[in-house]
Amino acid sequence: MKHIIAILLLFPTILFANPINISNSKISVVYQHKKLSFFNKPSNKLFMDDIVLNLDEEAKTQVNQINQQPWGKGTELTIWDRFDNSIKVSVFNTLPFVLIQKTIRNQSSQEMKIDKVALLEGKLSLPGNLSDYKTISSAGLKPATTNIGSYMYLAVGNQKNNEGVVFAWLTANRGSGIVFSNKLKDQLQLKASIDYGDLRISSGQSVDSEILVVGYDTDIRTGLETYADAIAKNMKIKLLPQPTIYCTWYHGGASDEKKIAANTDFASQHLKPYSLDVMQIDDYWQSGIRNNGPHRDFSKANPTGAYPSGMKKTADYINSKGMTAGIWYIPFAGSWYDEYWKDKMDLFLKEGKSNDNHFPKIEIENKPTFAKGQTPFDASWGGTCLDLTNPKALDYVGFIANRLSKEWGYKYFKMDGLWTGTGTRLQYVNTEYKDDDLGMQIRYNPNITPIEAFAKGLETIREAAGKDVFLLGCTQTQNMRVFGPSMGRVDAMRVGPDNAATLRGVVIGPQFSSRLYFLNKRVWYNDPDPGYPRISLPIEIARTSLSWISITGSLHGSSEQYAELPADRLDLLRKTMPSHNLKTVRPVDYLENDPPKVWHLSDSISASRKDVIGLFNFNKDNYSDVTCSLSRVNLPKAKKYVGFDFWENRFIPPFDGQISGLLTPGACRIIAIKPERDYPQVISTSRHLTQGIIDMTDEKWNSSKNTLSGISEVLANDVYELRVVVPVSKNNSGLVVDKVSTDAPSLKTSVLQEGGVIRVTLLSPTSQKVKWTINFKKGNLNMKEAREIELKANLDLDQVALKWNHATEFQYRITKNGELLGELSAEKFIDRQVELGKTYTYSVEAQDWNGNWSKTSTVKVDMPLNYPTPATPPLPNILCSDLKPIAGAVKVNQTTYAAPISLDGKSNLNGISVVPALDVKYNIPDNSKKFVSTVTVDSSIPLNKNYSCSFVVIGDVLEMGEPPVELSRSPALKAGQKWNFDIALTSRYKQIKLVSRPTGTAVKDVSINWINAGFLK
Repeated sequence: MKHIIAILLLFPTILFANPINISNSKISVVYQHKKLSFFNKPSNKLFMDDIVLNLDEEAKTQVNQINQQPWGKGTELTIWDRFDNSIKVSVFNTLPFVLIQKTIRNQSSQEMKIDKVALLEGKLSLPGNLSDYKTISSAGLKPATTNIGSYMYLAVGNQKNNEGVVFAWLTANRGSGIVFSNKLKDQLQLKASIDYGDLRISSGQSVDSEILVVGYDTDIRTGLETYADAIAKNMKIKLLPQPTIYCTWYHGGASDEKKIAANTDFASQHLKPYSLDVMQIDDYWQSGIRNNGPHRDFSKANPTGAYPSGMKKTADYINSKGMTAGIWYIPFAGSWYDEYWKDKMDLFLKEGKSNDNHFPKIEIENKPTFAKGQTPFDASWGGTCLDLTNPKALDYVGFIANRLSKEWGYKYFKMDGLWTGTGTRLQYVNTEYKDDDLGMQIRYNPNITPIEAFAKGLETIREAAGKDVFLLGCTQTQNMRVFGPSMGRVDAMRVGPDNAATLRGVVIGPQFSSRLYFLNKRVWYNDPDPGYPRISLPIEIARTSLSWISITGSLHGSSEQYAELPADRLDLLRKTMPSHNLKTVRPVDYLENDPPKVWHLSDSISASRKDVIGLFNFNKDNYSDVTCSLSRVNLPKAKKYVGFDFWENRFIPPFDGQISGLLTPGACRIIAIKPERDYPQVISTSRHLTQGIIDMTDEKWNSSKNTLSGISEVLANDVYELRVVVPVSKNNSGLVVDKVSTDAPSLKTSVLQEGGVIRVTLLSPTSQKVKWTINFKKGNLNMKEAREIELKANLDLDQVALKWNHATEFQYRITKNGELLGELSAEKFIDRQVELGKTYTYSVEAQDWNGNWSKTSTVKVDMPLNYPTPATPPLPNILCSDLKPIAGAVKVNQTTYAAPISLDGKSNLNGISVVPALDVKYNIPDNSKKFVSTVTVDSSIPLNKNYSCSFVVIGDVLEMGEPPVELSRSPALKAGQKWNFDIALTSRYKQIKLVSRPTGTAVKDVSINWINAGFLK
């Protein structure tokens, strides 16, 4: 511990006999019989016992009153062993944790070399059965009966009431903190240790270990959030403002200087007002030779690549549009085989004793040989690792950072391959602890540990680039050694692997980010990877992709050529950006589901409290009735609540007990909730998914004047809607809008009131803050009763699509074969859980504002015995294999894994192939009357036998305001199955998009084949 001032109160040093007790208002520590016990002070509840410290035979103990920055006053128990090693156990008045740190002393005459340091182990003492508990850690959500190892932290919590224990490392300055949980009969044992790899301690010197914190909380989420706050306080973390980002990678690789200029033009005009501010270029812009992973000469652009005019020109252009230029690079690795690096070989780590050098697998002509242990250390994909203990290597790191930022003008860095700075192997996707080759390489300065060197590397980038440069680490799951030492040294961290524009890909971000939600906005911004508004995803999944990012306040990114998005998909982006700036957002079912299905965002700072609940169905195959008990989200107490369903644009009538949503695969429901009041109140606004949290303040009801007022931030020419609820009496009398006024003369207003619900729209020619006032008078509300709906069912291949008419109803409930499926606000429902040859009866009822349900509407659906494959289409006049796609990469006349395209015993067929989930777009040749193709899923891997994919053909007339149209689709096809498309085209269609929507999990080598695909004239 640094900066400790020991204050001996009343007595100097005192040697104590057992037992010894130190405590604060939250936690009590007892040391007796050479073991520690931890108690929750308010309840005097023992939560961890039989704690054994990793010391030799005890020599003495001492208790001091201390005053230590940044914690202030506290009490410290120090225990020494006979070799003068010691462990300090501290409690502070400001922290609900015990802090534990070991000091290792080298009393020998030789230098000490240390790989790992064990700190302590102990048993949890928690009420109930061990089966009631789960662990949450870097390894994810696991039953407490599962033995795991985790990087940096582990929490053990009761699924029934969330109480539990936080067991975590506060620091990671020189070592990599690891925690383990092991089931011992009916108890859980926790262990804490530190991996240094190679820690050197000179004779007569000592080293302080990293600091462990242990604490109990009645809600494990509070404990983890407090832990994150402690990290931030200890590291003096002050985050830069949270950006909203465009990234080229997931739609265009590095893009190019013309396309990104066009995208910047569009974004600066249409999305910058909504907060988009970073235009980031990804891999393939740089120079160098590509062999083991990317090119790694980041000192210049590839002169024959996407940016022939150099990178400064593009940065200047982006910055001139009021945006921030961003760039991707690998800061801590090079390429020993590249001519650019020939005079920099002394900057690399040497192999040493590591068995994980990728060097032997790299094949080049005239490959050099090196003395044993002296071979440059190469990490798979990451490259040849720079030796960050070498001042010359740090100078090079600073040189590149300075060039990108100060010479070229990029103020947002996406730093990939970050783990290469630790000189370890690639362990992607790394979650649970896995020992590696940390410290086995030969370093220039062996007195600097690998973790310490990595930290120095990040600090060098910050100093060279400038404090105004936003640093995103990417990605910690390549090797979790970077997890701890990146804290306080980056502004954001990609916390999971790459995602993808599929439902399975969309789930990746929530899964990895949820387990670390408590770090977001406290230690850094969690980056879940981009959201996807693109039309290849069904609208429900696209909404979920962006809604999850927005409601959790995670780093908001997207990767699209924005001008190509139809209006409704562009609106998805606008309604979800920016991410809010609140820390008061939590997963409700944190210890139950991975990822959690229910999120609660609360704004209790404003004059009028606002709460938003997000319900998510991450199941890729089945619908789900996702339910949240209101008792679990700490809402203001009320008999009933009212709400608004954001995406369905519907008021939710008064309810109590719980809120739920019948959600199709990949869908979500975002609901604003307020207590039902005896006066008018704004329930929601249209600007943003958080429904007033980022755009509305100062909401006030004046009972003497019958006015509701507030201040809203409105954007130029963007219709802004206030959604207002007024109380309804038993005789349907109440308050009706008399007039609406604002302090903006040029602003237009309109009002629509239907019974107890009101929509007030504001339309301004400029972006501005507007003070608005709604005047009410007494009147009749003309409440309408729920009416029986007109229900229709459409059998669409492998799914049943239900639709019904909507008038003034607010919610609907659906039953299937007599079983209640759930409630929803939409006037449609798609059931994919149907089987061939079976009959299904669906019933739907509508609910009015007073909670009454209409008469039941029923429809019966008979599923066919099979899906007849359409007839084989005629061969095209113009083959797609002869055309160049305007988007998407294809293989021509072969599968994606370079095998002949085959079907029905025939091989070497004509066609194009793509990897799953990759969209391909073609301009439609003039005078084309049809698009034709036979489609199949091809795989050389037997494990992919259950993989399936649906094929979709989309047409686009390229007219503003007209969204692309789904022309035809196939059912989900497994490997070996086929489907035929014979689609009529009108002259209005200008482009066609070929889409594959995976519905299963692939191992590898899956090829999406479009056989004899083309156009008929």
